[in-house]
Amino acid sequence: MQSKAVKSMRITAGLITVLMLAILLCSSLFIAIESHHDCAGEDCSVCAMIETCENVLNRAVDSASAGAAAIIPVVLSALLFLTSATDVLFATPVSQKIRLNN
Repeated sequence: MQSKAVKSMRITAGLITVLMLAILLCSSLFIAIESHHDCAGEDCSVCAMIETCENVLNRAVDSASAGAAAIIPVVLSALLFLTSATDVLFATPVSQKIRLNN
């Protein structure tokens, strides 16, 4: 049985994930819809919002690539360790052909 703290952390993580995906989707849709608007000049609010949405998307890509850059070496080293340590981890007397006498 899971504790309430673990369950609430999972729910919170799920909500944050859903909100981040919604923000990314809405930013992309806004840029796609308003990309051909009639610009009002330097103080165009639509252009400012498009720039903000582009910044959000760029930051999301940068953070995802930084996270992947940090996780990939850990995963590769874990796989290397597990593949080289399979003999040690799963060694049994039968697999090592040790005779078991009474």
